[in-house]
Amino acid sequence: MGQHCAESPGQTSKITTRPPNDFSGSAAVSTGEARPCFLAYGMPVNQEYKSNHFPSAKSIPPVSLKHNTTDPALAAMSGKLAPDPVVPAEITAWLKVLAKEKADIIDPCLTDPEEFFAWEVDDDAGEITLVARTTTPKVKRIVKACVDIFGLNREELRQLRYETFEALDIAREALESPGLPEARRTKILRRLTRYASSARAFTGMSRYFLIDVWKLLPPAARV
Repeated sequence: MGQHCAESPGQTSKITTRPPNDFSGSAAVSTGEARPCFLAYGMPVNQEYKSNHFPSAKSIPPVSLKHNTTDPALAAMSGKLAPDPVVPAEITAWLKVLAKEKADIIDPCLTDPEEFFAWEVDDDAGEITLVARTTTPKVKRIVKACVDIFGLNREELRQLRYETFEALDIAREALESPGLPEARRTKILRRLTRYASSARAFTGMSRYFLIDVWKLLPPAARV
């Protein structure tokens, strides 16, 4: 994950936005080719929060290096930590390891979080909460893990999402105005398309409302 994907309860901490699908951009993944890495989700990624809260069964043991460690020995050590992205056999073996893990956390370079995430609006509080897209046990379990571990529903993120949502909602209301000139309508839709692009913050949320809920943009706008 990433939306891919983390968007701290209580106090506000430093947040950086990460362009890649609320988890996108392009990333070299298992096949060795460039393909979408669904980290755009316009999900602000709070590295400090993740480092403080991410659970781990155990730490990776440090690599033991000596002054006379040879290059072949270094290559062998590195191969144990991560696969070589240009060696198909290593990628295949790595994917088998990941499949056995059956992790609840979404890997945004392999799975599109938009298949799991939805958003609920609270106009009174001025917040938007990330929720499960469906009620199936698997989806609910995965979304809960992502929310709990990455803090995706921290107060500051709920409020920041709403700021973007307000702009989208105002545009939606404008499009519903009777007698709206076609040229004006075209201009508004063109601007809304930018919110659905991988370069924007909260991309996943914007796509959810613009494409799935309001039907203002076609599915092809997911780029």
